[in-house]
Amino acid sequence: MGRASKEDGKQLATKAILDILQELEDKIMFQSEQEDDGGLSIPVEHTTAAHNLLLWPSIKCLLPDEDYDYVMKLEEDRGLIRVYGRGVDDPTEAMIPAPSSPPDESRVRRLHRSYLQHIHILHPFLGETILQRKVDEFLEIYSKPKKPHRGTKRKRSSEPLPWHPWRIGKSIDNAIVLLVLALGAICEWRDKPLPGPVSDSAGGALNVDIIPGLVYYAYATDILGNLQGGNDLPHVQAALLASLYAGQLAHSFQSHGWISQASRACQVLIRT
Repeated sequence: MGRASKEDGKQLATKAILDILQELEDKIMFQSEQEDDGGLSIPVEHTTAAHNLLLWPSIKCLLPDEDYDYVMKLEEDRGLIRVYGRGVDDPTEAMIPAPSSPPDESRVRRLHRSYLQHIHILHPFLGETILQRKVDEFLEIYSKPKKPHRGTKRKRSSEPLPWHPWRIGKSIDNAIVLLVLALGAICEWRDKPLPGPVSDSAGGALNVDIIPGLVYYAYATDILGNLQGGNDLPHVQAALLASLYAGQLAHSFQSHGWISQASRACQVLIRT
């Protein structure tokens, strides 16, 4: 009799659990049907969103009597970072050429390792072997000075030669390598405050002189601007790298812009 009571108890407990699971499944299915029909899973009049918290009397009474701007409004008014100038949001800034001296090989290797240690382990969307080959090819081409072409003579005037011995080619692979270097450089500042945009009163210094990795990001995004609309996998990878770098600078609008570009290319890649 005792054994029968125990068996009955187990059956009742199992049935209760199954009933709870079925009820939960029904609720999930109902919510999914609502969303499929265009319904909202969050009530329209809910007041628990972050931008409504300052309207709560219990929170408002803790703050001084002054107006506060929501963080999204502040971000909208912030403007874009001047990659070649000072501060932010200057549409008239002048462009500067790529660095005139070849990259130092040991620095490229170090920044590549920094990227793998701090970024790749969190966002492994680049194959390590393929990336290593891209870095090796980049160094093979740009880390060593090239001799002038035969028959090329320097003009007597101060006008520069029409070719540049170390100018970085505007290919998608070069953009990827430069963005990897930019992320590697900014990750080296993880234990100390990251410098912000240079103020106009800071003398001759520019943002690229102060913000780690910005010089690589600047030239890489120039390349990506010429490749706008690309739908291949490297274009997705480059846009994601640019997004990660802009995110490290806390420029969320620029970061989201690169993510949107990567998403558009992904939609082309996976369409049936």
